[in-house]
Formats: sequence, structure tokens, C-alpha cells
Amino acid sequence: MKKTLILLFISSVLYTCDKVDSPYSESTTTTTNATTLKRKILIEDFTGQQCGNCPRAAEMITTLENLYPNQIVPVAMHTGFFAVPELTGAYSADFRTSTADDLLTFFNATNFPNGIVNRKQVNGNYALSHTAWATEVSTMVNTIPDFGIRIKATTQNGTITGSTTFYPQKNLNATYKYSVWITEDAIINWQKDYAHNPVDIPNYEHKHLLRSAINSTWGSDAYSASISPADSLTLPWSVGINPSWNITNCNAIVFVYDTATKEVVQVESIRIP
Repeated sequence: MKKTLILLFISSVLYTCDKVDSPYSESTTTTTNATTLKRKILIEDFTGQQCGNCPRAAEMITTLENLYPNQIVPVAMHTGFFAVPELTGAYSADFRTSTADDLLTFFNATNFPNGIVNRKQVNGNYALSHTAWATEVSTMVNTIPDFGIRIKATTQNGTITGSTTFYPQKNLNATYKYSVWITEDAIINWQKDYAHNPVDIPNYEHKHLLRSAINSTWGSDAYSASISPADSLTLPWSVGINPSWNITNCNAIVFVYDTATKEVVQVESIRIP
């Protein structure tokens, strides 16, 4: 049985730019009561600024967020042909990441707009059209997750420092990894939209943009073999703040997944303080 590993981060003063804020930010999900713990759903949306149909996927995410408040955790993955920046001009911003490129290839996510719902296979495929997301979300959103997750984070001296605690909800026998990502909201930049006239929108709001996979594309080891509800596990993480990020609009996302099936069994997010 895996013993609990507890690492505590104590910070008395938090700096975000020149502003003194609260000591840390913490997710508020109830993580120890299986009867009240809600399953949250990770949606990885493969997209690009020059994909004129991709705003429909962003609209679908908004619809699902409204339908299932605080249970949808979206990530916009700028990758592929439509994300290649121009050398000059309107579409010169580069929102790509190596993680998005890796996942696009692995999950064979072609024919934008499409995405992955909790990395669960449907009829042998991971990548689904945005029109199929609602059906898949509805099959998962009311199920009790295998884990609860609680995230803590602080920012100081140009670094985000955090810890994540995992709470198994039942006896499990599998191998799990966890990933820690940073996303950013409210990025105003160009976007093509074939439903808009003109199609080139200069002030489009890009949300949930993947900025960094802190512990690589496939994450780090969390659990293996026999697991019981007593085996809570607290793991630390940190990342330097890229000057291009607006940290006040950034989120930390942590998810745990089954390494055999790749299915995400729980995900949590928190606004970076």
C-alpha cells in the first residue's frame, strides 16, 4: 500500500506584480466525501487562429459550462496547420505548444474543429467533433470520480509554486499519472470565423489557452498497484512565469489519468492568485 507523502509549502507574503494578495489560492472542491464530490470533465479543444469553423467549438464549450456549472474544464490547444503563425501581419502571434503538437499526433485529432472528452475512446476514436461533446459529457458528469483533487498555489518572485493533493475515493488497482498545466483566459487577438462578416475578427477573446505543461506532455507518476482511500498523496510543482502571460488571467489545471486507457478520471482547476 502506498504511504501518504505530505509536502507542505508555507509562504507568508504573496506578490503578483506589485500587488500584495492573499497567502495562497486554493480549490474549493469537496475532496473527501464521495457522496458530494462531483466529477469534472476535461475537454481538450484542438484549434487555431486561422480555423474559421473553430469558434463553433468554443461556443459549444460555453454552452456546456452553462449547462454544468463548475464541472467543465476546457483547454484550447493551438496546434496544426491552422495555428502556424504568419511571419508578419494579423496572424503573427504564436500560441502553439509542443504538448498540443504531441497530443494532436497521438490522438490523431484531424478535421478541426474537434477535441477529446476526458480522453475516453468512443467507437475506437479519442477525437470527436464538437457536435458530439455534449452527448459524451452527459454520460460522465453525474458519475462519482475515482479521485478528489485539491490544488494550492502561490506566486512570488516570478514563479508559481503549488501543491496538489489526491484523495482516492475507493479501492483501486491501476497505475495513474497526473499532469499540471497552466492556461490563460481573456487573450484578445485575431481569429477567423466563417460565420462572421468580415471573417477576420481583430478583437476575438481567446479563452482557456494552453500555456505550459509543467511536468511534460504525459505528466508524472502518481499511483501504482493497490490503492485505498487512506492513500492520499500531496505532490509539489512550480513553474516560472513567462513574461508573455497575463498572470491575473491564468489558471492551474491538474488531472489524473489511467495510464493503460489514457482516460482522465478527475480534473480540477484553480485561478492563479
